[in-house]
Amino acid sequence: MKELDILYRDEHVLAVNKAPGLAVHAGTGHTERNLLELLRLHLAEQGLSLEQLAALAPAHRLDLHASGVLLFGLDKGALEALRSAFEARQVRKSYWVLVHGRCYPDGVINRPLPNESGQLCPARTRYKRMGLAGGFSLLLVRTDGGRAHQIRRHFQSIGHPVAGDARYGGELRAARFETRFGVNRMMLHARRLVLEPALFGKRLAIVASPDEGWRSVLDALGLQPSEAQDGREKH
Repeated sequence: MKELDILYRDEHVLAVNKAPGLAVHAGTGHTERNLLELLRLHLAEQGLSLEQLAALAPAHRLDLHASGVLLFGLDKGALEALRSAFEARQVRKSYWVLVHGRCYPDGVINRPLPNESGQLCPARTRYKRMGLAGGFSLLLVRTDGGRAHQIRRHFQSIGHPVAGDARYGGELRAARFETRFGVNRMMLHARRLVLEPALFGKRLAIVASPDEGWRSVLDALGLQPSEAQDGREKH
């Protein structure tokens, strides 16, 4: 996957397939090589004004070591509308997640998680198993609540941490995963995002292909989701 993989753009919204390990914002170790800066450089070449470039911002979060669909607003009004839609749960997101162990064929994890202020808030994660091989379960995951690290924390809480996640799965387990598959990444990919009802006169349905590292792990395990499993059925 390219470092800057633009999936969709119109006058209001831009969608990117974020690479694993690429920070969204500037921060320690990510002052120049972060997604927001890369996008601003690219859009400046496309003729966007300084005012538009300054307004560019992500409408939701995606972890540093995760990959997949990330939406940006191209102006203040669009950004506010998108963030309101996420808060009102008018955006449907689905993820591919590879976890350790044998998960049930489907399930719901309903455990409150703290918000930014430390207050416990409702959080629900639903999943369906798409495949099982080599001590891992490949899952299609959807969330209600959108708490920080929700998927990672929820699956760690039921004894099935996300593969490659050193923080919630343990550094030793993540190191063994890297040694086995030759991939240094967390196996959490934001696969699909659907924005409905339409905010800007059209329905948005965006799909992000996984990167080469992700595909190499699935190939090694002999796992390949079918179309129906991949979330194209109705939510």
